[in-house]
Amino acid sequence: GEILESPGVTEAQYPENSQNLGWINSYMTPIAEMLKGISPYFGTSICASPGGVIDEILYYTRGFDTILESSILMMSFIIASWLSINYTMNRKAIRDLAAKELGLKTAKYFYATSYEKLQEAAKVIGFPCVVKPLMSSSGKGQSLVREEGELQHAWEYGISGSRGDIKELIIEEFIHFDSEITLLTVTQKDGPTLFCPPIGHVQKGGDYRESFQPAAIAPEHLAEAQRMAAKVTEALTGAGLWGVEFFLSNENGVYFSELSPRPHDTGMVTLAGTQNFNEFELHLRAALGLPIPC
Repeated sequence: GEILESPGVTEAQYPENSQNLGWINSYMTPIAEMLKGISPYFGTSICASPGGVIDEILYYTRGFDTILESSILMMSFIIASWLSINYTMNRKAIRDLAAKELGLKTAKYFYATSYEKLQEAAKVIGFPCVVKPLMSSSGKGQSLVREEGELQHAWEYGISGSRGDIKELIIEEFIHFDSEITLLTVTQKDGPTLFCPPIGHVQKGGDYRESFQPAAIAPEHLAEAQRMAAKVTEALTGAGLWGVEFFLSNENGVYFSELSPRPHDTGMVTLAGTQNFNEFELHLRAALGLPIPC
């Protein structure tokens, strides 16, 4: 887009959370102005009001190198810590943290930097298996591979769907789960970690389609998901709302899947009044250190 010649008025979706509306009047820096000529996704404007469009920076800068992206987000007052951004934008970092450092149950997995490495890993994992880019979103580049003959396409699709310059894929065992949930988890500056009622969601072809809250799950599965969510968010540090995803199997229990350090797409259901505060209000309150009545 072009730099605005006159200030643009920003209207708050939730005016009770933003007493002073911000003004969009320029790109952040000359570098941002240069980037906007390369891609419409770069050069995101900033609102002066708390909780304005800061999260949009997180979304639209995912094509950058992770370290550079982390630096940009820090300078833009992003809620989560540098550590959380650096880990969660890369599946390799967050998976190794969860499985190897924290000991959380995850699907078996390997990394592949070439098609030959992918073939070798698939022989160990077995079929069906899931192939994903290390950095992507909304199912882009993800494949369910049912037999060896589909590996070549999965490799090419995964690399083409990868963000940034990372040319490495993760291959996972296929978990025969009964349901999947997002557990919105709120970490506070001075207060205990809070959990929203579990959100059930449905994906088709790797894309999120619908969500509902509360999801009916076994009490022991909920307790285990809360334990895992608390452990991983504590390790990453920061105050705000996290979207922590899990696979649930009646036979094999709870598997940690992924984590986002921000309001989650499946959490949009909270805008329908499914709980006392929606996910954006919770994110803002935790970031500003405001009380969160349960």
